[in-house]
Amino acid sequence: MREVMLNLTQIATRQALHDYLKEALMLPAYYGRNLDALYELLVSESHPLRVTVCYAISPAAEMAEYQERLLRVMDDARRENDRLQVIWQPKRGE
Repeated sequence: MREVMLNLTQIATRQALHDYLKEALMLPAYYGRNLDALYELLVSESHPLRVTVCYAISPAAEMAEYQERLLRVMDDARRENDRLQVIWQPKRGE
C-alpha cells in the first residue's frame, strides 16, 4: 500500500495547494488543478492508497472555504473507492 502524508497547515492559496497535491500524490501531468479533477483521479486510483491529511482547524481566511470543500471531496472519493483510505489529523493554529 502506498502511503502519503499531506500537511496542509501552511498552504495559503489554491494554486499552492494544487501544486502541492500534484507533487505529493504524484498526480499525472494532465491533472486539472481543481477539485473535480482531484476527485476523478482519487476515485480512479486502482492501487491501495492511504492518505493522512493534516489540516488546520482554523485555516487562513483565503483557504477556509476551499479547505472545507477539499476535505469533503477527499471524503467523497474515499467512500467511492474502497482502495482509498483517508486519515484525518486536524491541527490547531499557533
